[in-house]
Amino acid sequence: ADVTAEEGMQTFDDLSAELKTRTLKLLRWWFKDTYAYLFGDKREAMQDRVLSELPTDRPVIIVAHSLGSVITYDLLHKLGSDTDLAAFITLGSPLGQDAIVENLESPPPATPPVAFEVWLDIYHRKDRVHGDASLIPIYGGGLGDRRLESAKKHHKAQTYLGQAFLRDELERLLGH
Repeated sequence: ADVTAEEGMQTFDDLSAELKTRTLKLLRWWFKDTYAYLFGDKREAMQDRVLSELPTDRPVIIVAHSLGSVITYDLLHKLGSDTDLAAFITLGSPLGQDAIVENLESPPPATPPVAFEVWLDIYHRKDRVHGDASLIPIYGGGLGDRRLESAKKHHKAQTYLGQAFLRDELERLLGH
């Protein structure tokens, strides 16, 4: 039997809705903290925890891994120009995943949250939390990225923090 374009589109929409439902179930089951942040009542408490660690007397370099990058991204939009941010470095960030992007407080293409010298996104091509795609097409100007090719434990913070180029970039930013 022939299927009209309209009927085919309905099928695609149903599939898309089913995938979103399954993604949410996966988040709720495997990534409880992410689900609590995006859909529960923990967003403000998690942002307050990050905020409590930010110094107010000097420029800040934030290095955020995984969900920490999502929390910080939202928080920086909330704070706006009140934050003296020298650099935002994201490691294994899920900021490119649809389920995350659609639930940010200020989803792209919102302007960058604050003015900063560097936004560097570091990801491994096999990191399933980040995905194997640059964030540049989503977040645009001012964002640089670095894709890792060879490392084990693709999403572990230690994998990212152990990279010599990251150490070199932090030393440059700190003026050492």
